[in-house]
Amino acid sequence: MTKNPKVSVILPAYNAEEYLHYAVDSILDQTYENFELLLINDGSKDNTKKIIDEYARKDNRVVPIHQENMGLVATLNKGVSLAKGQYIARMDADDISLPRRLDTQVNLLDKNSKAVLCASSFDAINEYNEFVKLNTAPGFDEDLKRSMHLYNPIAHGSVMFVKQAVLDAGGYSDQVGPAEDYELWIRLSKLGQFVYSERSLFRWRMNPEGITHSKNDVMQESTKKLAREFRNEYPVKPYSVKKMMHQGKKYIDIFGSSGVIMKEIVLEDNYNLGIKSIKEGHIFRGLQFIFSVALTGRTGLGITLNRTFDYSIKKIRKVLV
Repeated sequence: MTKNPKVSVILPAYNAEEYLHYAVDSILDQTYENFELLLINDGSKDNTKKIIDEYARKDNRVVPIHQENMGLVATLNKGVSLAKGQYIARMDADDISLPRRLDTQVNLLDKNSKAVLCASSFDAINEYNEFVKLNTAPGFDEDLKRSMHLYNPIAHGSVMFVKQAVLDAGGYSDQVGPAEDYELWIRLSKLGQFVYSERSLFRWRMNPEGITHSKNDVMQESTKKLAREFRNEYPVKPYSVKKMMHQGKKYIDIFGSSGVIMKEIVLEDNYNLGIKSIKEGHIFRGLQFIFSVALTGRTGLGITLNRTFDYSIKKIRKVLV
């Protein structure tokens, strides 16, 4: 057991024998070594307990915890309370962390005293560990939080956050269905800055048995509700054309060689904020968003014309039908 770990990795596991080895090995093989790994067996009925105990015997950084089934939210809050580290990294039992994940995230948090959370781009993989696609989000604090007014751009398993900030925020809530991560990000966004690694640090498994797939409809509805409440409580202001072009240039500089067209994602998010504002009765603010996107250049104009035309056609069809 590590006496003074800087990082605590919380890994809940429920009937996770199929993929647990991949997840645990990916943490134990990290280039960063000053961590503890809280392996929490949430009342599994398969060989999860045996696997966890085997790892604990081999590596003193592993902290085995066995409990009756409590569910994910209660288990996560228990993990946060038991964690010794200044920083807490989340990890799911069917995913994989890349070797420099902890190293990279610790460095990003250490460099920014105002940061409360670090997320990253991630690779989606299938059940055979085969790459499917790269998932990324706007990497600057302001843009990332703007995206959060529409959807959850942060993968739960990719985050490292400051323990004290999560305690100050009140921990995970069990009142928001399977969107407990997104709801916590919203509360944390009011306490400090978010930092982001554009480099992929994590592999998220597209597991048909996982919560994301099995409760997808409920999660989508919970997310939409939370996003709407977030927009109403903390509305974002439209960027000026100059500001939006400046943001686009920063992303081109960072993602230019990666094949990711982040500029378009930023423009589309701002356009969609405009549409949402109009739908929610804030017509002038919504038009400001849309016109700012259109005036950024050919890409912005194309997004505005295409999306507005598509939106108008759907609205007309709905009326006709």
